[in-house]
Amino acid sequence: MKKRIIVFPIVTMILLLATFRVFPQHDLTLYSMDKVPQRIYLNPSFIPEQKTYVGIPFLSGMHTTIANPFSYNNVLTREADDSLYFEAERFLDKISKNNHINLFTSFDFLSVGGKISKDRFFINFGIRERTSLNVYLPENLFYMLWYGNTTPQVYGKQVNISPALNASVYDEWSFTFSGYALKKKLTYGATVKYLSGRINVTTKKSTFDFYTDPDNYNILMRSDFEVQTSGINDIDSYLNQRVPSLIFPGNNGFAVDLGANYQINNHFSVNASVLDLGFINWRSRTMTLVSHEPGKEFTYNGMSMHEFADLFSDFSKFGTKVLDSLKHLIHIDSVYDVKYRSNLPARFNIGGSYSPDEKNHINILLNGISSAHHFYPALSVSYLFNWTRYLGLTVSYNLFNRQYTNFGGGISISAGPMQLYLVSDNLPGLIFYKGTNNTSFQFGINILLKGKAAKPEPKEPDTPVIPAPEETKQ
Repeated sequence: MKKRIIVFPIVTMILLLATFRVFPQHDLTLYSMDKVPQRIYLNPSFIPEQKTYVGIPFLSGMHTTIANPFSYNNVLTREADDSLYFEAERFLDKISKNNHINLFTSFDFLSVGGKISKDRFFINFGIRERTSLNVYLPENLFYMLWYGNTTPQVYGKQVNISPALNASVYDEWSFTFSGYALKKKLTYGATVKYLSGRINVTTKKSTFDFYTDPDNYNILMRSDFEVQTSGINDIDSYLNQRVPSLIFPGNNGFAVDLGANYQINNHFSVNASVLDLGFINWRSRTMTLVSHEPGKEFTYNGMSMHEFADLFSDFSKFGTKVLDSLKHLIHIDSVYDVKYRSNLPARFNIGGSYSPDEKNHINILLNGISSAHHFYPALSVSYLFNWTRYLGLTVSYNLFNRQYTNFGGGISISAGPMQLYLVSDNLPGLIFYKGTNNTSFQFGINILLKGKAAKPEPKEPDTPVIPAPEETKQ
């Protein structure tokens, strides 16, 4: 009966995850690697076992996760003459009604932490650059671009072919405070962050209805756009700024992480964390793109040969001309210097661990991202083997992005004070990259200082045992 109680919720979660269109859930495997100090970014209550650690600047943590609805093999085929051929039919067969291309990266400039007050507390300071990118592409847009407006998927129907983009690049300055309670059965932690935003695109509304009248083949359009941006309206001017203005452009934000870990007994523990509860106020170099007349229908009369040829008259201005043509086509206005706020995608972790001994650990993790009023869950099951104090090995099975072959792995190697760690949530995706639609990779180098061992408390000298006097014989 107990086995059924344990297995049933796990199977139910797997079936539910199979129905979700999920984001690439980063750091699933790293969450259980207890020898790597950087996992405190995933749960601030995970106090490292080392007395002090210092991440090698620019090398302590580099992470990239990419996911999209199709793979290289779904798009391109190499012919006998070594030329590449675009597989349109195969590509269109693989895309879904709603398609997302996702990219998450983080880059550590500085990471340092240590225990204080007789090892009762732990503090950490870090500086990271983080990037998140989500591109939404509707299925009908691909059909129309490849087959034209008379394809059965769009002909005679009113369809929304508008893409959407949400992207952020920002620096994160963080301070973590963690400690023990309940005779070290409970560890707790919190991280406060100052955020300095660099670039942002936030799509508030994205509607571009397209209709081909079957009676006269007139193309009718209707748009309703609102896209807020910061730092992209003049890239050349942006890059020519002084370094202090690039680092602190005036887009300020704040966020917090919270975490806890409870050791039930010698074998079982549970943990939870919530990350990136925060926002950024965008004030610098802002531009908002809005529909000139939202919802008003107009007829598209096409582009003259002179207008089409003018696009290619100066390749250095090709991108600008195309953007201007699109803005004119769908009646978009630009509004400058409008302040706005964007929220970070909040992340959640709920986990548990079973440790039959000090070397072997079995972990389960439910992970999710909350973004744009949607929740995208993921599941990870991992096994951690700490062979020695110098070597830790992890293997994991991760369910996300509608793929069921995400076998991850991680290794941490320590030689003296130096530590190297390598992690991926999808090892087959790194090896057979042409056949996968998601991949992730993370590595870093740390300097670990164990500190002096605590001196044992002095023992009281043994009291000599005096034998009892023998009774006097009568």
